Amino acid sequence: MNRTLLQGVRVIEMAGLAPVPHCGMVLADFGAHVTLIEKPHDAEGIAIEQRMANRKTVRSLDLKSPKDLDVLRQLCRTTDVLLDPYRPGVLEKIGLDPVKLLKRGGGTCVGGSTH
Repeated sequence: MNRTLLQGVRVIEMAGLAPVPHCGMVLADFGAHVTLIEKPHDAEGIAIEQRMANRKTVRSLDLKSPKDLDVLRQLCRTTDVLLDPYRPGVLEKIGLDPVKLLKRGGGTCVGGSTH
């Protein structure tokens, strides 16, 4: 496996069900810098998720907090890929419309289990 193939690619992975964490794990395995955004105090899935969080940077953000949402939006300005585990429409509600992210300078590609 070529662990440098995706070196320099920046990925934000929103915590969610298995398809998205698995995708983030594979991207990290190939050298992408993956930042996992998880909910504060999300202890339920920790044991399962730790296996897929290998080689990822983990940040805890409360997406119901305007301050934390601003942090996430800032992170998205410098990322190449956003992995979305949510139902359709959720990213738009929090100000991360996939079409707008792709169109902005540099563009962020959004991938998810429901797209």
